[in-house]
Amino acid sequence: MGKFDGRVVLITGGGRGQGRSHALSFAKEGADIVAMDIARQLPTVPYEMSDDVDLKETKRVVEELGRDCLTVVADARDTEAMNEVVASGIEQFGKIDVLIANHGVVSMSHIADMTDDQCASSVSVDPDCSRERRRADENKRPQTL
Repeated sequence: MGKFDGRVVLITGGGRGQGRSHALSFAKEGADIVAMDIARQLPTVPYEMSDDVDLKETKRVVEELGRDCLTVVADARDTEAMNEVVASGIEQFGKIDVLIANHGVVSMSHIADMTDDQCASSVSVDPDCSRERRRADENKRPQTL
């Protein structure tokens, strides 16, 4: 008997990395999974982001553990899309018990050097980005988040 038997876990950023790791950990403990990911490249992100192949792999490895996995491509910054993700999870599983807000992006530049577009992408996930960027511009010294 697992710690999460009969539970449903929704994981944003579930296509790979930490999101997939969370999905596997919860599935091993008996949870069914709703794995959501943007599954496309954002132009302001300087590294390769997940895609639909990654999301399908998450589904495959969760189901290999004997758990059900619903995958949904959606942008966590879009409230309507997230409402649809939740509705899809409830439609398939009857409920959602746990939300793991795992999505995120990273800029590879110093915060004072970020373009407006890079900051806009980051601020949609990290609300402190704009405040820290202003501080870095004002102080002209490295800032840590």
